[in-house]
Amino acid sequence: MTRFLIQAIGRITLGCACLLLLAFAVGRILPPEAEIVYAATLNQRDFDIFRMAIYRHLVASITHASGNNIGPVWSPDGQHIALISNREGVYSLYMMDDQGHQIQRLTDEPLSKHSPIWSPDGKTILYVSEQLDYPQLMLMDLQTHTTQLLTTDRQPYITPDWSPDSQHVTFISDRSTIGDMNIFNLDVQTGGIQPYITTPGHDLSLSWSPDGHYLLFTVDRLPPSIYLWDTKTTQFILLHTAISPNSVPHWSPDGRYIIYTAYSKYGVMGIYQLDIPRCLQTTERCPPELLTLTPGVYASPQWRPLPK
Repeated sequence: MTRFLIQAIGRITLGCACLLLLAFAVGRILPPEAEIVYAATLNQRDFDIFRMAIYRHLVASITHASGNNIGPVWSPDGQHIALISNREGVYSLYMMDDQGHQIQRLTDEPLSKHSPIWSPDGKTILYVSEQLDYPQLMLMDLQTHTTQLLTTDRQPYITPDWSPDSQHVTFISDRSTIGDMNIFNLDVQTGGIQPYITTPGHDLSLSWSPDGHYLLFTVDRLPPSIYLWDTKTTQFILLHTAISPNSVPHWSPDGRYIIYTAYSKYGVMGIYQLDIPRCLQTTERCPPELLTLTPGVYASPQWRPLPK
């Protein structure tokens, strides 16, 4: 009897070891699951930061501090998240690991911050600081924690995004014609600002595709629309008009999808996904897919970068 039990235990142990090895091998073969981070309030009170595995709809809150935690952005390696929080009073820039731990405050001056964007090389974070009664662009070196004011004039700087080469910051402003919001480029090294494109409407937000082929932007017109600027053909492409995004759209790492927050025609807010190749074929057959299942107020969804 004892010999039988020993043999049974041995077989079970061997089977478990084989299953573990198989699971490890499958984990190495299968691609990492698509994941996003976003800010949301599900109780109409404070905002917190959430992570979601898209295809399994697994959601976890990774901040639990009092106050609002908003504007989450992944580091290029996907290991850290920058965010804006007023947990200590004024809205300041913070950084934490991908589990919401080891949170540290990066800015301490009494000026509100918003719209953080990690540079593609991971060395700096660009953000908007309320200076001179106007939002100005600031740059923080993450090694030294020193900051550099990139703009000093009384012009609005809205929804900045890094160009894929890390050399320029693209933003929306009415610095050429008051009230007419268009797209500009700022050279980070020289500080020079040049008009980039004049768009067919009042611009609200922009986002570069990962490969730099497209610059996506949203315009406030009837109906509100999402456009692409094709940098190779220098042409505008109407991508979608059926729903109006109220957040900056963000590209998936492979450039196939964008996600954004919006209200449906029934007044339900959520995070939506658009399939770019399908939309480029025909805007009429380009329905957005609702990713969120829980009613709430959502903001700033962003894809997690693929591991390198």
